[in-house]
Amino acid sequence: MTTLTETQTDEERGTVIPLHNLPTLSEKVARLNQRAEKMGVAPMRLVVIETVDRETVNEHTGLTHRERFARVDIEGESPVLDGWSLVSRVTLADNGEALTLTVPGQTCPPEFREVDMARCDHCKASRRRKDVFVLLHEDGQHIQVGRQCLADHLGHVSAEWMLMLATWVRELREGCADASEEGWGGTEPQIETLQYLTATALVCRRIGWTSRAKARLDDTGTVHATSSHAWSLCTGPGNSDTQRRHWREWVEENDLHVSDSDRADAEAALEWARAIEPGCSNEYLYNLGVAARQYAVTTSTSGLMASAISAHQRVLDEAVVAVERVEAGKKQKHIGEVGERRRFNDLACVSLKTFDSDYGPRTLCRFDDLDGNVVIWWATGTAPEWLDSDGVFDVVGRVKAHEDYNGTPQTVLTRVRPATDGDK
Repeated sequence: MTTLTETQTDEERGTVIPLHNLPTLSEKVARLNQRAEKMGVAPMRLVVIETVDRETVNEHTGLTHRERFARVDIEGESPVLDGWSLVSRVTLADNGEALTLTVPGQTCPPEFREVDMARCDHCKASRRRKDVFVLLHEDGQHIQVGRQCLADHLGHVSAEWMLMLATWVRELREGCADASEEGWGGTEPQIETLQYLTATALVCRRIGWTSRAKARLDDTGTVHATSSHAWSLCTGPGNSDTQRRHWREWVEENDLHVSDSDRADAEAALEWARAIEPGCSNEYLYNLGVAARQYAVTTSTSGLMASAISAHQRVLDEAVVAVERVEAGKKQKHIGEVGERRRFNDLACVSLKTFDSDYGPRTLCRFDDLDGNVVIWWATGTAPEWLDSDGVFDVVGRVKAHEDYNGTPQTVLTRVRPATDGDK
């Protein structure tokens, strides 16, 4: 309801609220405007004057705390009836003082704060009144009108209508003020995404990774999820002196001070997660990508986003392993000739994996020889009793094929059995 004047700057206008409270405030204004429509009053407008990003650095952890705010205001013209507009409703408090409910954008003259509640400028009658209304005419004249005289003065507009109007504008004004509080209107608390991931990287480095599932299984109450630790680092201690002391002690005992490597890990993980394709078939990665592309983390996405640090590290580790495999593959080679039956000495059994098929179970047996060459055998059924994954064996088999798997040469055998002294 504020009308911008030549002497009023944007910095002096409106109310500063957390940006994530804006949608809820917009819904509230829309609902109040529905009431205005029923009263035949022009709706008011919620105006965003500016958005502001603020950064502060926590003196204990070194974390950069980022918040995004909006400066908002309610604009619109006060309803005018026959040249008169409502300025304020004045009610009498128990101690005899006057309480004023003034329409935003209007100014109630100070003399009406000590008004004679018995006076009505319309009927001129003097009698006890619980409330009166201050009206302003287009010519600048202010008058005081009693409840029962409003209809006559304004052309059959009831006091109840004026009270509804006063309540409506009050709720619009209070809505903006209330929206300045964190968590107002049921909105979830939020933490800027990069700040949260930096805290997660710090916790992983100093305390280690703990999933929420693992933390829930703990009966001692001493194991906490990494996401909980990161959230606490970002939000800081509670309001009491004891809470603040315990939080600072926890930070110092675990040396939870952010480093350049924590910031770098968080930035890299966030860049990777935001680049996940929206059409990704993996549900976990799809959800992680969606959450990462948001400005802030909420309590409902904090566990998912905390996993981005360890997930990104796994991707990096897998990339290193893939490179190592390629390099190793350049030195590895196939053994024997396809179709040749021969002896293979000193084969270390690396893994045994059984799979179901249309023809019954089959077991993939993988061996490495002393030179690191890979030998594969698909055994019918489960692995034979003479074979275990910890042993080294001399076997006889026929070379079925020479294959490559992810750049690694593999010699595939068939009809494998343990070698005897007479086998060559």
